[in-house]
Amino acid sequence: MKRRAVVKAGLAAGFALLSTAQTAFAASGSDLADRANAGWFRATAELISVQPQAVVKSSGGSALMVSGFAQARANGVFAVSSHPDRDRMAKFAAEMPSFHRPWVIRVRGTVSADDVAARHGLNTVDHRDLTALPASDYRPLIGSPAGVIIRRVDGSAAATFLDIAVAATGVPTDSVRNQFIPEVFDSPTASPYLVYVDGKQVASALGVRSGDTVLPVYLFTRPEYAGHGYDVLATSAALRDAFTHGADLAVAPADPSTRPILDALHFRTVDTWTTFS
Repeated sequence: MKRRAVVKAGLAAGFALLSTAQTAFAASGSDLADRANAGWFRATAELISVQPQAVVKSSGGSALMVSGFAQARANGVFAVSSHPDRDRMAKFAAEMPSFHRPWVIRVRGTVSADDVAARHGLNTVDHRDLTALPASDYRPLIGSPAGVIIRRVDGSAAATFLDIAVAATGVPTDSVRNQFIPEVFDSPTASPYLVYVDGKQVASALGVRSGDTVLPVYLFTRPEYAGHGYDVLATSAALRDAFTHGADLAVAPADPSTRPILDALHFRTVDTWTTFS
């Protein structure tokens, strides 16, 4: 049997185990949604804490976060509560231009931030789901096909993570280089994994822990290896490692590139984010 068929068959068997563990999660404002949003904030703050230009403030149910990254979604004012203090959000928004980075305003559910966003010319609106997976619902994928190795790595693999990310997304290397520094992967809260196929690194995943939460990021596959489930294998391994180290809830925003991975591992939507950019 060809490797692609073997991988898909193996993943299908693993996913079948998950079908009995699905959980109907509640809507925005529920305890789990609140916990997932708070966990996302803590884990993201942990991820960017090694960046020399990082700034993190929180007050009144919202947070100002500046990562130093070039991507707008990595900088901005983020509602952590389902009912943030609007004056505090406006004050945080007034600070953002001084950091000279592209930025966004993001709120939860049906909360409106149109007036604050309009004041700063942030008139493009989109929506994205926040998903979660309790550790009690996680079912590890057991084994791997011949020629496929899943390996925990460290900061010495930072350049490999960068290379895979650039290959997967097509973004200029220099625009994301500062996201993939060794300190990110050497952190005691990190669970970095690579998938090797016949000795070549083809897929990546990093779990970032904070308290009882893990945030999976950098879920990428080289284009020539896409569609084989290697990104799912890497993500599952990072989650397993994080849960072993004490996390009991995984949270992840879903976008078109990560949704298939999250669906495969049975993450479920717990909230909806509205972003102004």
